[in-house]
Amino acid sequence: MADNPGNAAAPDGARQPVTARVVIGWLLLIPGMLLTGGSGLCTGLFTIMIAINGGSGPELSGDGMFLIPLIYGGPVILFGALLWWIGVLVRGRRRRAALPSATEPPASPS
Repeated sequence: MADNPGNAAAPDGARQPVTARVVIGWLLLIPGMLLTGGSGLCTGLFTIMIAINGGSGPELSGDGMFLIPLIYGGPVILFGALLWWIGVLVRGRRRRAALPSATEPPASPS
């Protein structure tokens, strides 16, 4: 596999150009984070609310009530997590420049 010059470390500390992979990765990553976070919070709060008010009335009774938030919120959470994961994969790993001390031989003790 050929190296992508956009991901290679720039010499002398110069900034790397932003590649299309990075932009597309962030465009997938941000909505994925928002969907996962928002839907997870909503699903969690509704599950807690059902657990607290489970025996208070006929409209919130039954063991199947715990599944309702998961049925409605679960697919949205999974879709957001999938977008998040694909965004991370598309961005790829950024290579860092080697530290100068790592390439030089260690100084001999005097």
